[in-house]
Amino acid sequence: MWLRVDPGQYIIICWNSGHAKTTPVHPFTVEEVGADDNRTPKEDLVLKLFDSRFELEGNLHKGVQVIRIETPGPSIHEVDIFRLHEGRTVADLNGWRKQQGHGPAPAQALGGALDSHDVSRVVWLRKKFTSGAVRAAL
Repeated sequence: MWLRVDPGQYIIICWNSGHAKTTPVHPFTVEEVGADDNRTPKEDLVLKLFDSRFELEGNLHKGVQVIRIETPGPSIHEVDIFRLHEGRTVADLNGWRKQQGHGPAPAQALGGALDSHDVSRVVWLRKKFTSGAVRAAL
């Protein structure tokens, strides 16, 4: 993931399946010294998170791709990318999530992005995709 952040104190935390209670929070500091890192990655496709839909500009394909994720607004959004296990459906994933992740997952989580409550924030994800069904969940 590539994300521009201002100097300051930050944490990395996982909110999934109670991990925030069982996995230590990882603090880190961003300092205003060092190499200039304002050059953004070159994206292969763009994913826009609108209030009632996602729009994908470009095509997902097998291999490594960089996805630029934008939130045009006005509301904030999150995107999580899952690869469905063979024979499983979006309905299976939705049911599993409604049960707060109890039981075996019907998909592999590939990561995601949150606009950090700032609709002007842009995030880049670099992911390796394999053949098969990939779904984005709200």
